[in-house]
Amino acid sequence: MIVIEDRVKELVATMPSIEIDNVSFPMVFDFGLAEDLDLFLKQEVKKYPLVWLETSFEEKHNSDKSEAQASLSFKIATYGFDSTLLNNVRLNSTFKDVLFPVLENLRKALERANITLLQSREFEITKFYNYGSDKAQEQSEIWDAIKFDVDVKFNNDCLKPFSYG
Repeated sequence: MIVIEDRVKELVATMPSIEIDNVSFPMVFDFGLAEDLDLFLKQEVKKYPLVWLETSFEEKHNSDKSEAQASLSFKIATYGFDSTLLNNVRLNSTFKDVLFPVLENLRKALERANITLLQSREFEITKFYNYGSDKAQEQSEIWDAIKFDVDVKFNNDCLKPFSYG
């Protein structure tokens, strides 16, 4: 049986690090519900840039266990360095320097890897500025994030190298 969380973990492990001011930030991946995300944020020391796969998605498997399909929702997040910054400043810093490049690399991984097939060229994103700054939010930290929704079919082939260029 194909375990989608494992397949996504394999893909995220191939993603290039984000470089900011000559400092390299490798991807961090995990998955779960909102309460799992909050627990993760409280326990992990190195947690950004984060690619979080939201669980409780339905999976369609075929009878020979060679394919699985699901509509996936990711949160791509980075620490909101200063919650007093205006959104246009955040857009030009955390979004353009970190979140958009991570989103683009995740999209490329899902599109180019031999273990995945996108079910559509279309995908949805939602931007969150200062996510967690509202007391109604469950997360324990304030961060900027992008929610990325995509439909993907996975197979059980061995992952082969591919280019992000």
